[in-house]
Amino acid sequence: MNVGKRIPTSYAECCSKRSRRWMAKGLLASMLVFPLGHAQAAVEGRPCAADPGNAPVQYGDLITCKIEVVGETDVFRFMGTSGEHILVQAARQTDEKGTPCVRLLRPDGTQMRSRCASFGVQHHVRLDQSGKHAMIVSERLNDGTLGYILVLDRVAPTSPTSTAVNPGVIVSDMIAPNGDIDLFSFQGQAGDTASIQVTRQTDEAGTPCAKLFGPDGTQLRSRCASFGVRYDIQLDQSGEYTIAVSERLNDGELNYRLEYQCSAGVCPSLDRPGRYSGVTYLPDINSNGKGEVVALIQERNAPLSTHAVIKDGETGADIKAIPVLKENFDPIGIANVGDLNSDAVPELAVLAVNLDTHSVVVSIVDPVSAEILSSREIFDSEWTPIGLTMVPDLNGDSIAEFGVLAVDRNHVATLRIQDPISGVILKDISSKKKN
Repeated sequence: MNVGKRIPTSYAECCSKRSRRWMAKGLLASMLVFPLGHAQAAVEGRPCAADPGNAPVQYGDLITCKIEVVGETDVFRFMGTSGEHILVQAARQTDEKGTPCVRLLRPDGTQMRSRCASFGVQHHVRLDQSGKHAMIVSERLNDGTLGYILVLDRVAPTSPTSTAVNPGVIVSDMIAPNGDIDLFSFQGQAGDTASIQVTRQTDEAGTPCAKLFGPDGTQLRSRCASFGVRYDIQLDQSGEYTIAVSERLNDGELNYRLEYQCSAGVCPSLDRPGRYSGVTYLPDINSNGKGEVVALIQERNAPLSTHAVIKDGETGADIKAIPVLKENFDPIGIANVGDLNSDAVPELAVLAVNLDTHSVVVSIVDPVSAEILSSREIFDSEWTPIGLTMVPDLNGDSIAEFGVLAVDRNHVATLRIQDPISGVILKDISSKKKN
């Protein structure tokens, strides 16, 4: 993982975010997400402070600690916001005896949950107050010491430490140490059918468990199975879903594989966040009186393809996905331009790089019929495209133009304004100072 300044590449970016728990232990890991690829995790966690109550924890933390004195309790504090859905789990460390207990207290000191369990206690809670909450860990019978592992994370809104997965991507990961919980997230659309499978790797012991949480934090599925968990569910919300993976008895490490598939519905295959290449708007095309939002998305299928996904501006529901570029083009940006074919709807201009010639091109697409009306080279391979914008009519034909900003090898930027009908260059505006 690169921690620090992001270094972009010319025509592709690939990065993913792994847990702060790795960084807390000084283990920097990376995961390259490609279809049918895989990623490998590292052992996570950090020891607790000498006085846990004075060392605040945050979402994504995994703490190893110990009840060292009979009858002792450890207090951990974290900041939480009303409406958040969180997971708290405490499990005894390997070869330890005793039963861990966890109580959750609100900022006003009232108790939210209290539970004990020999092989690990887990709470899924919706916070109803904002402020500093407390987790109190103890041993059930208060008759011995207890080494334990404490996990705190959030499932809605999606945790900042969750790993994004795309349809068709197989992720290899690891529950380590015992008592760990791994979170994964994916974008789902209402009406899609999601298929989720978690299996232990060859020669592994242990039983994988997988829970699915909706964008609003509701637990939708929970299942454990020795030879693999699988469930299919029709999604009833649009937004970010969370998968929580753990080991059933929390008494050992577990190497596993996870795969998420969208088996029915719109099913966008998105490399989130790197392949969203632009956004624009359209007037109402589904007759509900509200304008639409258009996102330019390159799918991580083989071969690669790029679609303009049109969503209802009020509900966020998908209206249609229009193919706008073939696999030998890399998308850069999107804008609307004037109505070229008199159907009362502006066309879409899509900026891209031809990966064969490295020239900069703009294609004009009818969002109603999905027909590509034109495709023209704007700059040659000596230029790097930066962005695309709509420009009000300059030549008196009552149709908006488009402008492409690009930089040459001498780092001189030029905004080239072109007529979308004839392709005539109307104006070049350069950043180079005149003598």
